Amino acid sequence: MEYTNRQKSSIIHNWKKWGVLGNMKELFKYYSECENCEFCNIKFKTTFEKCLDHDHITLNFRKVVCRKCNNNDNYIKLMNGEILYGIENKKEYDKQNYQKNKENKKEQVKIYREKNKELIKEKQSKIIICECGCEITINKLSRHKQTKKHIKLMEEKNITFD
Repeated sequence: MEYTNRQKSSIIHNWKKWGVLGNMKELFKYYSECENCEFCNIKFKTTFEKCLDHDHITLNFRKVVCRKCNNNDNYIKLMNGEILYGIENKKEYDKQNYQKNKENKKEQVKIYREKNKELIKEKQSKIIICECGCEITINKLSRHKQTKKHIKLMEEKNITFD
């Protein structure tokens, strides 16, 4: 499957948001070249069917699997039938992992923000021109669109949103 740069960026962004650890370029290369679920072996017909599964405790990549296998976590069961981590109920597993990783994810976000402080500041201060004609910073766009000034200028341009 071919991926546009936008799709690739979006996929990698989600992996980072979910806390997946590892070299994102290498993971994406492996992910993009994978044509079948590494558990049930069905062929991926669309990119929507493909999931990069990761361990919710260690945050390490496990396998590229189909959406069904990822949702059911069938492959986490060991060959002898024992349940990995001693949890049969996936919702309970996710709940426990959310609590365990909450602080870890906060720390990862803090480190990312500290490491990329200048880049974040630069992106947030980027000036754009709204469709009403006002110059604003990109991080103020949502708020600006709710202002009386924006609404008035849009009405003057006869642009309505239904």
